[in-house]
Amino acid sequence: MSLLEVHDVRMHYPASPDAWGRPRAWLRAVDGVSLSIAEGEVVGLVGESGCGKSTLGRVITGLERPTAGTVRFGGRDVAGRAGTPGLQLVFQDSLGSMDPRWTAAEIVSEPWRARGRRMARGELRRKVAGLLSDVGLEAAAMDRYPHEFSGGQRQRIGLARALADEPRLLVCDEVVSALDVSVQAQVVNLLMRLRRERGMAMLFISHDLAVVEHVSARMAVMYLGRIIEEGRAREVCARPLHPYTAALVSAVPEPGRARGGPALQGEPPSPLSPPPGCTFHLRCPIATTRCGAVSPSWREASPGRWVACHEAGPTDPGVQASPAGTR
Repeated sequence: MSLLEVHDVRMHYPASPDAWGRPRAWLRAVDGVSLSIAEGEVVGLVGESGCGKSTLGRVITGLERPTAGTVRFGGRDVAGRAGTPGLQLVFQDSLGSMDPRWTAAEIVSEPWRARGRRMARGELRRKVAGLLSDVGLEAAAMDRYPHEFSGGQRQRIGLARALADEPRLLVCDEVVSALDVSVQAQVVNLLMRLRRERGMAMLFISHDLAVVEHVSARMAVMYLGRIIEEGRAREVCARPLHPYTAALVSAVPEPGRARGGPALQGEPPSPLSPPPGCTFHLRCPIATTRCGAVSPSWREASPGRWVACHEAGPTDPGVQASPAGTR
């Protein structure tokens, strides 16, 4: 059994209320996502800004209750249950996720207080100092406030806070997107070291395909609230099946040569009114009439490679297609 099992999750928000406050439309931030993560596995989740990646991370960690679908962690239903032991989120906005009136020691020890774990002041400071050391900060930092740290240092404090709960699964939501390139590399290397040392699984959410390819064993590509391709990270980047994935790969700068793949045209459709059929067909360079009328099935195009696209190549003999977004 997988550590995390997400099945057909949907997160729809009411929009455009009428005079009586009733919604006249629904924003489909996540629209039928299924995903699993094994113990110790690192899975990357990529896609353009606004595709629903962060919303899915918040649903998985219980900060949002899904409109439909199930989220199971360690065999237990955790949908809408924030603070599940062993399941932690590292936020993109490190400063916004911290109380500005708290010191680093108070921030890092927050999970212990939330679970009613009491300890003497000396013991608490020793444990906080140990966690800060694990993420590359000195013990003297524990008495400083969030505004006194750089962005990279705050991200390390947020990571130390998550580690205080001894997580089995760490959800990293765009944790390096706001950092300088050199600091990004430091934080990514830190995450990989901690994962190896602690044996925890990780969902690494990012719009940076190169970073996700570097850190992940498996990659899922998300577009307009749905996962449209999944497979081993290196295989997905080396041989993308979905035209959207191919466009993302072609946009990754590579020294010495141009990718030469298709460039994305236009903006993604509104999640308030997604187009019929394949939601990518309005931007797709190989779309056919069928793509605009029929939603593609989620199918295994080759062993371990899943895709939702009519034109991505034949399904292996004997492999059954399933409804889009499900397994």
